[in-house]
This record gives sequence, structure tokens and C-alpha cells, in this order.
Amino acid sequence: MPYGSDDSGLDRRRMLKYLGAGGVAGLAGCTGDDGDGTPTATETDAMTTTDGTGTTTQGTTQETEETPTETEQKEEIPVGGTFTYASTSTSGAPHPLFVDDTTTSARLEKLYDGPGSELGPETFYPEWFESWEMNDSYDAVEYTIRDGLTWGAGYGQLTAEDYMYLLNEIVLLSGDSDWFGFTDTQFYRIGPDNEFISYEKTGPLSIRAELPVSKPQWLHEDPLTAQVALPKELLQKYVPNQDAEGIEKDSEVVDGKLSQGESNLGPYEFKNWERGAQWQFARNDDYYLKDHADEDVFSDPYYDFRNAPYFDEYRYQVFQEGSQTLNALDTGEVDATGIDTRKVSEYRGRDDITIWESKFDNGVFWLNLNHRINGWEGLRRDPNFSGDSRMIRQAMAELYDQETIIRQINNGNAVPLNTFHPRWGPFYPPESELYLPEGSVDQARSLLEDGLSGTDYGWDARGRLNTPEGEQLELKAVRTTGNPAVEISSNFMKQQLSDVGIKLDVTAAQWQTLLVNYAINSSNNVEGVDEPDFSIGSFNGGPWNQSASAEDWSLMFGLGFSTSPYAPWSAVRSTMPEKGTFNLWGYHQNELDIQQVIADASTADNPETTQEKMTELFAFLSRDMPVVWTQSGYITVGYQDELGPFPGQPTADGYEATSFFKSPDADRLMGFQQE
Repeated sequence: MPYGSDDSGLDRRRMLKYLGAGGVAGLAGCTGDDGDGTPTATETDAMTTTDGTGTTTQGTTQETEETPTETEQKEEIPVGGTFTYASTSTSGAPHPLFVDDTTTSARLEKLYDGPGSELGPETFYPEWFESWEMNDSYDAVEYTIRDGLTWGAGYGQLTAEDYMYLLNEIVLLSGDSDWFGFTDTQFYRIGPDNEFISYEKTGPLSIRAELPVSKPQWLHEDPLTAQVALPKELLQKYVPNQDAEGIEKDSEVVDGKLSQGESNLGPYEFKNWERGAQWQFARNDDYYLKDHADEDVFSDPYYDFRNAPYFDEYRYQVFQEGSQTLNALDTGEVDATGIDTRKVSEYRGRDDITIWESKFDNGVFWLNLNHRINGWEGLRRDPNFSGDSRMIRQAMAELYDQETIIRQINNGNAVPLNTFHPRWGPFYPPESELYLPEGSVDQARSLLEDGLSGTDYGWDARGRLNTPEGEQLELKAVRTTGNPAVEISSNFMKQQLSDVGIKLDVTAAQWQTLLVNYAINSSNNVEGVDEPDFSIGSFNGGPWNQSASAEDWSLMFGLGFSTSPYAPWSAVRSTMPEKGTFNLWGYHQNELDIQQVIADASTADNPETTQEKMTELFAFLSRDMPVVWTQSGYITVGYQDELGPFPGQPTADGYEATSFFKSPDADRLMGFQQE
């Protein structure tokens, strides 16, 4: 799913947001080095399931090499103070069933923990669900909900009935019976026949899932572990009348009342929300994890929930530009913010700022290419276009020079990649299998000439590439605001395209505007289409020639997608097949059955087969270039020096991550440690 945001360093459950529960988000400012020395992946023995202690057994997965020793947590974290995080990302209403961006998802995590996440390659992180147990044949999972979890607004205890009602009445719907259109429904359908997972209530606090196929790595894919429920009694007010709008606007949800009063479901209670300005949360004194701080799974010194959370108030302050967030950090107006890739060096060596950084970002960043009917025909497979669209897309990769984007625009603070997988991830193919752009304008011109041969496009004496109508080719582009690297990248591409005779018209849009006008698409925007052949949802309203966004575009800057490095097929399945939920650009091809490759890889009973299938898939995506692959980011966040503790290896400037699975948890585990 779409990813990235200046909140990425604080997304404590980011490993599960790729499943769609967090939806779409903007491109983060990526920080780090040029990728030299990136940890490699090694095979490990079985991934397993949990028995209530977080341990797992059986299956296959991979993990990074030996990790340096983590720093010990201070003995006591005082409770108090107001923590303010500076952001440039706007967010939607706090509704668990209508989240379409990771920015809003990060806000919701303050109110509702959700079932759990990954604590490591082989370990389940228990939150609302105290255990996650898979059988020996990898086709059934038992979930146990913690006793004593309580909703606000008088709805009583969270039980298995709440989850079963949500699943049966909203999530597991299809065809004519799907009155709700839940975004993540596709993730509950698996296997070659795209069958629904079957769920059964086995007790007041227990649920059993039956999988249509064996899934040894299901821990890394399971959408239920990222799904926040709502009270059955609340949903019953709307479900009989199929009133989706009523659910979306329910005041007890959007006004945060479910997190207030007797609620103990998250570290904070909802206090105030002002769209585009700020969010305010107040400490939840009854937070349930305080009663489970001694569980074995939290034995690591960093996971100290004894008095969590450690702030009286938690705030998000929204600014228009990244420079404003850094100024606010410098003056002490805010306590933390993501650091722009071009500014990282300015914060190294400072005594008043602690830098936490990680190479283990699960975001994959690229230049988006529009394959739909309201983009340039040369970028897509179109029966009415006689050129070679793949060559033209590869030409775009030559122009959008990866080395320039990473080394000059991002100051080397990113890891290069050439397919839909982080270079440090366990399934990254050998370079011999990938398309590796040279970053050459001459090579781009050559590819364009070959790709446009047989068409009526051509260059005139002034070097302009003209359309069949005799006008210079002009492409429309859109970029996100708030990230200087994105703006500079779009200007760089404008110059590069000019060098091969193409004009680029770039529009800047705030994140929510970009989503509404450029990412969301519908058959209503295509003349002559009454009913598309299919409609998967807001971000894929139909085939490339039957659904389009409200505004025309050919290139989009500032949008990436998150992926699970240990189960990357989930993100690929939602974005690259023609009927993928988040295939907002309308990518389509008939050369490789992506769904079948994903099915084979994700159900394989040995790591060799999984590796073979994923190499095949990632190599094809590299060569076919549905988007211009660029980099995976570094996460770099600056904190006021009195904050802590931090996970990771101490550095001269602060701390560096030693694992993909562990990042600062300002929500629950950090506090003001110094006077």
C-alpha cells in the first residue's frame, strides 16, 4: 500500500501497515548513506506461531545477520509533560474503518493498539490478542483476545463477538452483497482460487481462522492482526440498513468517545482534532498493557510498560513545510520530527538533539507512471499505440537518474533499489536479473527513438519531440508538498525531459488533495463508460481505459509503498495486478501471471522455492518498469535530548537501528528523562 510520511519513524506498528490497514501515505524524506554496507539477509530455521509468550514455531522466514547488543534502558522513566511531534502530513478523521493513509493510522495508534504485530522474524507482539497460534500444517490459526479490554462510551468489554460481527457483516463481503466496500477485503482472500479465510468464534475471547491454503509465513501477512474492531452494538445501529455513511460519520467513533472514559484500549484518550492543524491526546491512566508488563515477550529492557505511557499529553502539530518543522525542533517548540535528507548533516554532533536513524525502512520509493487513459499513451500498453511502451518507461528510468536522486538530492541518505523490494530484504534478486539504468540522457534518447519507431511521434530541427498532431509533447505531473527533496526531484526530471525534447508541467498538491484528485479514480471520469468491467475500490475503479482520476497526469512524485520484507507478496498483490486494490495507475500486462507467482511463493513449503518465485517476479517488475524504481529510504528522526530511552546501537549522534522490527515507541515507551 502507499507509504511514507514524516511520521514513519514513530509508526510503532509499521510492519503491518503494508497490509492496507494503514492505507495510503506520502513519501518520507529519506535519509541515510548510499547503500554501501547494507546488511545482507541469511536463511534461518522455521518461523513459528505464538503460545502466548510471543514465541513461534515452524515455517520459513529470513532475518538479518548478527545484531549488536541493544543499550540498556534507564531504571526509571518519569511520567509527565507534553510531547509534541511536528508533521507536514495532514490526516483524516479518527475512524478505524475509513483509514486511507498511514498518517491517520499513526494517530489512531494512540487510541487503539489493535491485535498485535511482529516483534521479530519469529515472534508475535501481543497487544489486544494475547496469543497467535498456528497449527503444524500452516492452515489454521487460533487467536485469544485479552480479558478485561474495555470500550469507551458504555459499550463494555471487547470480545470475540465484536470481531466476528465486523468480519461477517463488513469485511468478508463480495459481489452484489458487498454494500460497504471495505478497503482491505482482498487481504482476507488467499490461494489460487482467491477464497475467503473462514473465521469461527470458539469462545467468548477466542477465534479460529481456517486458511484455504497452507501459509507457512502467515504471521507476516495476517490482516486480522492489524485490524481494529468496533463494538458490535455500535455497528448494529447501521448494518441492518446497510448504512455505510452512518458508520463513517458516527459521532462516538469520529469524536473519539470510544477511547475515553472507561476505555483502556490504547495509551491515550482522544482530546481534540483540528484538521490540518493539530491532534491532541491525553494520557490513559487505565492503559491495559501496564498490567502485562511482566510477560516474557517483553523481557527486553526496552519494553517497559510498567507505567506506560510516559507523557501526560501527546500532540501532533502540522506545519506547511519541512523547514518549519526543523525550525520548531531547533527552538524547542516541538520535541521530535523527521529530518529532511538534505539536512541530516546539520544535526550531527549537536548536544541538544538526539538522532535516531534506520536503514531498515520498509518503504519502496519510485516515480509513478500513469498507465490509465488520462496519462500519456506512450507509458502504457495500448492497442492504439504502435510503439514499445516498455522501452519508453525504461527511458524514463534513464532520465530519472537514481544516482542523482540519491547522492545529490537526498545527500546519499537512501539505499538504491531496482525492483519492489528493499535491497537489504531477504528476496532481493541478483543484479544480473535486474534492469539497471545507466542514468544517461543519451541512452534515454536512444530508448525513446526505438520505443517510438513506427509511430507518428518525432523530433523537429529544434530538438523538440512532437506529437502526431505536430505539437511538442507536454506531460502533466503532480508532486506532494512539504518535502523539499520531492520538489527538487520534480525539477530535476523537468530538466532531464527537456533535454530529450519533452515539456513537463508540474502541479504541487497537499497530500489529501493529491489523493482525491489524482490517486482516486472512477469510471465517472471517462466519457462513454456507464459501468466498468470491474471496480475494486476507490484506488482502482476499473480497467485502464474505463477508470481515470479527476485530474490528468502522467508522472507523480512523492508517493511510495510500504512492503513487508518477509512477506512482500501482499504489497505486490495489491498494487501490480490489473485488479489490485491499490493499482491506482492502472498497470496492466499479459506476460506474467503475477497472482499465480505470488500464490506459489507464499504457499511454498521451503525457502528455496519461495526465493525462486520471488526472484522471477521481482526481476520481471524491474525489466517491465511499471514505475521508475528509485530507493528505499533511511528513517531519520530528531528528538530533544531529554527524551528517551531509544532502541538500537549508540552512535556519536544518537542511536542507529539494528533491526527492522524495532523503532522508537514514543507512544508508550519514551518519556522526558532529564530535568
